Amino acid sequence: LDGLVWRSRTTENGLRRVNYYIKHLVVDSAGELNKATEWFTDNQDPKIVCHPVVTIVTDTIWGKVAFRQFLFMKTWFLFTLIVFVMSQSVLNHLSSHGIAADGSASSRR
Repeated sequence: LDGLVWRSRTTENGLRRVNYYIKHLVVDSAGELNKATEWFTDNQDPKIVCHPVVTIVTDTIWGKVAFRQFLFMKTWFLFTLIVFVMSQSVLNHLSSHGIAADGSASSRR
């Protein structure tokens, strides 16, 4: 991964300029999401996962792509959960008042 890092030979105020080349770790040649992150996790090497280039790649993918999808899926899950709970509450309320699930009233004596 160090081949993806360019470091300047000069320093300014004790800091050295660094460029990271991460395009090919994010997108493959076909324009699809690259499998590099999956390969890094499959390798299970903490040195690779903690490398600054991998950190930038994963933060970029999470911030630009994955976070919106994650948020959408969690919002959809909460919406369907609320609809389910409300429908169960209404059905329970209707059955306690003597109305059957098919809408017909039953007589209680």
